Amino acid sequence: MSESDIGKAIFDLLRASFDAGRDRLYINLIIYTPFGIVRGKVSRVTTAPQSSSYQPALPHQDREQMLTSDLLELHDVSVEHYSNHLPSANFDRLYVNTRDIQGIAFER
Repeated sequence: MSESDIGKAIFDLLRASFDAGRDRLYINLIIYTPFGIVRGKVSRVTTAPQSSSYQPALPHQDREQMLTSDLLELHDVSVEHYSNHLPSANFDRLYVNTRDIQGIAFER
């Protein structure tokens, strides 16, 4: 599976999760990356297809580039280092390249 296929699979999985819970605006995720464990929220807008009626947070051209470059936008993010599992950084918004995702889990 190529890197772009992995990104597509992640976005397809997130879209399917939103379709299953149509009233959900966010999905809480745990993402395992080389730099640590990332906990954050993915919004429905981030994963919506470009032809969707949702209003993007970014201008259309920037959003289109973001989706084609396999960047996943997360909100209310904490990053934990593997060695101590304590939050070492907090961000309002963080972009993670899907190539850096080693594992993903849904959090309730």
